[in-house]
Amino acid sequence: MDNREEYPKHREDADFSPDRYRLGQEDCGVALDIGATNVGLSIFRMRDGQRLVERQFSNPQQEHGADMIARLVKASNPVVAADLQGKLIEGIEQCLQEALQASGIGRTEIAGVGVVGNTAMLALLYNTGQRRFLDPDSWQEPWAFQAAGKTGLVTVLRQFCPVAGIEIIEPLMGFTGSGLLAGMVAARMPEQAPGTLLIDFGANTEIALWDGTTAWVTSVAGGPAFEGYGLSCGSAPLPGAIFRARRSESSQGLFEFETLEGKSPMGICGSGYVDILRLLLESNRLDNLGRLQGEPAADEKIELQAEPFIWITKQDIDTLQRAKAAVEAGLRNLLHQAEMWLPDIRRIYVAGHFGRLLDVASAQKIGLLPGVDAAGIELCGNIALKGCEDILRSRRAGEMLDQLRQAVKYGNLAFDTAVETDFFASVYLRPFE
Repeated sequence: MDNREEYPKHREDADFSPDRYRLGQEDCGVALDIGATNVGLSIFRMRDGQRLVERQFSNPQQEHGADMIARLVKASNPVVAADLQGKLIEGIEQCLQEALQASGIGRTEIAGVGVVGNTAMLALLYNTGQRRFLDPDSWQEPWAFQAAGKTGLVTVLRQFCPVAGIEIIEPLMGFTGSGLLAGMVAARMPEQAPGTLLIDFGANTEIALWDGTTAWVTSVAGGPAFEGYGLSCGSAPLPGAIFRARRSESSQGLFEFETLEGKSPMGICGSGYVDILRLLLESNRLDNLGRLQGEPAADEKIELQAEPFIWITKQDIDTLQRAKAAVEAGLRNLLHQAEMWLPDIRRIYVAGHFGRLLDVASAQKIGLLPGVDAAGIELCGNIALKGCEDILRSRRAGEMLDQLRQAVKYGNLAFDTAVETDFFASVYLRPFE
């Protein structure tokens, strides 16, 4: 995917001047964001931040498990750990080679490379520390990968970017990675008003709430459903994936679908499922508990469109409800820790590939997002990648990164007994109250 995104005005006007490297006029940078489901890569011009190429590919480690814990458990076998590392490095190598060719940039014009990501994925990428994730007591301890990164990935990066400075941006702790930190930099969170919220949706959804002095952060295991995985008609956001659903004006069906690039429907991506849940609720085919009219079997296909056949199952709805409930429970936990209330949330940054396509009204209808005025909600796409670019370009962005590290307080949901109660209360498909 080659996508030059337009970023909001407040980011363009912020004084993140390109002063990290001694630059030639056309020197560029490479940013990498390592996620559990997808890996993002961009090539951008250092002097003005103009993104020249953006690429994304599915994390090939998924053949060892869609969720992170499955991969981490399997990585206790050294052979599997080496395979997990090798597959991801091979994918990055191929993606970087294609991106450089598409950009027309020479290898010696790359002045800097930055790497951010989910902490567990960085551990698998560098093949170190995986067992620590199986001990909840270690989740709040600091993690460091800079030394581990000297092998494997860095060898590949040196091959394609021989003169570049390489920076592995260290994560916060166990399940809160450097992607969230980079996203907070891109959102200029320390400069925002209290009540600013960042939700980076993914298999491991990370949440940050700014109260004016402290960034309260946590992560929740929403699973890969938001990105279309693990659902019977699910799809990644690829050409032909249904990303928007509307009530049909004709008598031929309940829905009208919109697909990416206008291709023939081949599945439903995460944002499409959110729209479908909303429409099923509004048509009374689904109640707030997630029960379908007629109580079909869990795996029975409920037709949404006859040709081509598009469907949803009760099991799909259950999976989406659990993912939604995990996010809501995590946010309620942060609000409690910050001694804030729902009306205190004034601005929301919605990040991730799922977030980029989300219909805000649908997300609010099912309770996935709080009921903030639409003008206060920003769909950011891969904000972690943008933050990584900023950090590579600007000393001031690096200083903001250090400031955020000092301002963070982490909510470990594994040790909070109220989270289970919040989770079950959040399963209902209704507006966030």
